[in-house]
Amino acid sequence: MTEGNGGIELCSPVPVKLWLDARTVDLNKQLSLTFPSAGEALDAARQTTLATPEPSLRTLCSTMQDCGDSMLAATWILAVPSH
Repeated sequence: MTEGNGGIELCSPVPVKLWLDARTVDLNKQLSLTFPSAGEALDAARQTTLATPEPSLRTLCSTMQDCGDSMLAATWILAVPSH
């Protein structure tokens, strides 16, 4: 996974949950996700989709309780399905 210019590039088409908050992404803007198509080589065509941030206090409290560390907590968990 790499970050840059308001987007995240995933290097593998496996499902992943991204734990995000204002320290990692701008929650006032859509986030672009770019990933390789299933069965494609890394240098092949890529798919891009936009995600609208949905931060919540419930997610923050839940992740803080799970981690026990405020630096690891997230306000938005984005589930990215396999592609």
